[in-house]
Amino acid sequence: GGFSSGLDPNALGGAILSGVRDEIPTSTLVLYVPRGDGLTPLLTRSLEGEDLGDSELRAERSWAGAAILVEGRSFAFPLSTGAGVAGIVAGTLSERLDPVPLDLRDRLVGLARGLGPSAVHLDTALLFASFRDAATADERRRLSREMHDGVAQEIASLGYVVDALAARPADPQQAERIEMLRERISAIVADVRRSVINLRTTVGESESLGAAIGAIARNLSEVSGLAIEVTLDEHTGRLRPEVEAELFRITQEAVNNAVKHARCTTVRVHCQVHPPRASISVVDDGRGLGEPRTDSFGLGIMRERARLVGADLTVEDLPGGGVGVRVSLGDRPAPQDSSQPSGPAADSEPVSTTTVRA
Repeated sequence: GGFSSGLDPNALGGAILSGVRDEIPTSTLVLYVPRGDGLTPLLTRSLEGEDLGDSELRAERSWAGAAILVEGRSFAFPLSTGAGVAGIVAGTLSERLDPVPLDLRDRLVGLARGLGPSAVHLDTALLFASFRDAATADERRRLSREMHDGVAQEIASLGYVVDALAARPADPQQAERIEMLRERISAIVADVRRSVINLRTTVGESESLGAAIGAIARNLSEVSGLAIEVTLDEHTGRLRPEVEAELFRITQEAVNNAVKHARCTTVRVHCQVHPPRASISVVDDGRGLGEPRTDSFGLGIMRERARLVGADLTVEDLPGGGVGVRVSLGDRPAPQDSSQPSGPAADSEPVSTTTVRA
């Protein structure tokens, strides 16, 4: 109740980095938070064209020793809660500053002490996010079980009745109507199966965001019979779990929309993850956006998910036909074409690049 600024890790992290910059002019500044046995970047502040360099290595060393680290113009220090480390701030001084007369180490000691309450606040926000994500995943699994064991089975039983009627139609007109009914039931069953797959598939159970996207694409391709091509370009580092979850759901919704409404022959997904940046595009060769439906909330939900993690979302008709959905996180643009990577991938060598045709 005393947390007037809320429990948004991004907002709290931004306030922490602003506090550091008020005391120490920097050209690069990164806030890392623990994830499993390693660190993952929560926020980055850097001047145009500035390289993060070895900030992650310094952050890991500072985290391992829970100590302030100063190396020339670069530094890292822990955000201590008194019971542990909530995060690590790593940065590099502006080139116009000399770290010696600045008494960088002493300033960092004062900063670390002054940011103690903010560290507790951030730690609470991260714990809340983890609890919320776990609760959400449990509820999604419960709903998928209910749909699979309830609605799906009831609809399937109707199919058996229709098959029995189709075996002995009264006349050709009735046979035609029964066939239409059978096709409609089959379509509904496919929709339910897609929903069950969507609910059960999560990033948390996959080794990476790209792996989760590949899994959902294979499952949806099997259900729909539509070709879904997935190109992955990922580094070994991970984004925050809640960020991965929102990017995954945006991608999932975009692929689902293409499968259900685009009347396309192929869907292409291009996923780049170079923490703290990421960009994902979903492109189909279908009929385009068309008139918006009054009963559809998918696009609004996608935009809301993007806002939650500070990402940019664009949805547009493509010149050659079809729809392009692009979501980008960080200060680089999303790829202009799913077959031509840009953004983070242009900076460094990818750890793994694979293409899956589901």
